[in-house]
Amino acid sequence: MKGSSAISNKSKQDWETPWWVIRALEARYGKIDLDVCASHKNTKSNRYITLEEGFDSLSSECQWDARHAFCNPPFGKIDPWLKKAKICIQKGTCESMSVLVPAKTDTKWWHENINAANEVLFIRPRISYLKDGEEGGSPSFGSAIFHYQYHLVRFDEPK
Repeated sequence: MKGSSAISNKSKQDWETPWWVIRALEARYGKIDLDVCASHKNTKSNRYITLEEGFDSLSSECQWDARHAFCNPPFGKIDPWLKKAKICIQKGTCESMSVLVPAKTDTKWWHENINAANEVLFIRPRISYLKDGEEGGSPSFGSAIFHYQYHLVRFDEPK
């Protein structure tokens, strides 16, 4: 199993999403105009936030201002990324957000976050993640997308 042990290694949290996943998301939800968890090498948008430039996507000062944002967070620390995604959607700073997550349906974080997603997409085949642009292997688990969508609904109070 080429790469499986490397993918599950907690010190390796910067695996790149293959373009076929991005193209499928863009076909369904529109062009991704912000990658909130990127490096210079693996970004999936012209606009991206990276620690390499000293920007912390998870800080309260950092706004995810986008029509359709994408996030492939470190799978070892997924909770703060899902929390920030939900906050940005609720505030309306981000209209649409696709978060790539491990499809670990038996975990606490999955059950605490699934109901907030407007849509959950299970990805087949299992993703072969990239490292420096080359296939690096697949994890021992599947992947899913939690998709969040901002909907502005106004209810007038009855008089």
